[in-house]
Amino acid sequence: MLLPSLHEGDPGAEDVLTTRSDGDGDDFTEGQPLGEVQVDTVGPEVPAPAAGTIDLQAAEDEVVRRGGPIARLR
Repeated sequence: MLLPSLHEGDPGAEDVLTTRSDGDGDDFTEGQPLGEVQVDTVGPEVPAPAAGTIDLQAAEDEVVRRGGPIARLR
């Protein structure tokens, strides 16, 4: 799963993953928030695109390039 581009601007810009799910191996349902991303002054949630188990690839407060990996779904 890649960090979505949540607003217009430089496609190579970076955002901060401010919160994330509880941990690797957590089960989740489609649409359940996987984390929040700090975009300028707004922190929208990033929903799960499908149900399954998450393997986290970005830590809380980690700066992630838009389109970069934040989790793997299985």
